[in-house]
Amino acid sequence: MAVTSERTRSDASEEVAELCEALFGFVRAFGLHRTDETPCGVPMSVSEAQALTFLLDGAAAPSQLAGRLALARSTVSRLLERLDAQGWVARQPDPVDGRSSQIVLSDAGRQMAERVLSARHLRLSRLLANIDESDRADVVRSLGLLAEAAHVG
Repeated sequence: MAVTSERTRSDASEEVAELCEALFGFVRAFGLHRTDETPCGVPMSVSEAQALTFLLDGAAAPSQLAGRLALARSTVSRLLERLDAQGWVARQPDPVDGRSSQIVLSDAGRQMAERVLSARHLRLSRLLANIDESDRADVVRSLGLLAEAAHVG
């Protein structure tokens, strides 16, 4: 039995090492390690890009942004300060609760969010074009499984 459990641990360690290398390789190749540019080449952080594109759906409370972006409220507060300094967002009173505020896109913010979406679509289309069509669904499914596992762990 000791040989079996030792081998299982060894196999598991090898799987973890392979996952680590694959994950870090993807992060580097896709450009997720850069803080000054999105993977699709737009000069802003990934969180800024995600916030802008989320706000295309309409106004949101800062707490909603924090939940959607999986960031602490203090981090979202600093993020909103940066977006506001760029002139991309504004605060407006919440129509239901006047004590609260909502974040909305400015015209410039809407244009930037649309630029982000366009660049994202182009980058992901090119990425998919480099993957055999028969493997694409597996890639998307695997990324979903990985994200799901990260939420659990």
